[in-house]
Amino acid sequence: MMGGGNIPEKHGKKLTKAEELLIHLSKFEHHKDDYFVPIQVTEEGLQRELCCSRSLISSILRNYEKVGFIYRIKSKVDRKKYKQFAFFLTKSGRKHALRLKKATK
Repeated sequence: MMGGGNIPEKHGKKLTKAEELLIHLSKFEHHKDDYFVPIQVTEEGLQRELCCSRSLISSILRNYEKVGFIYRIKSKVDRKKYKQFAFFLTKSGRKHALRLKKATK
């Protein structure tokens, strides 16, 4: 990692929010079959984790769904009253996230 902080960088440049989102979701793959999922895989949680607007998160998620990197499922979220959409990586999304992780090392 170059520079300060916890944001990984690639080739001297910071990752985009879209790239950060893929790497973030890759950390939660083991929850995809759980009845209760962590809030970090919902739009609200992604917004908090990546420190950006909800509209940006929605746009990124919509684009990644179109290219087949992620899929959504309606899930019960920890400490929430109603089910929400949770987002997880597809096989191609996992491969892309892995490439991004390797590029940041």
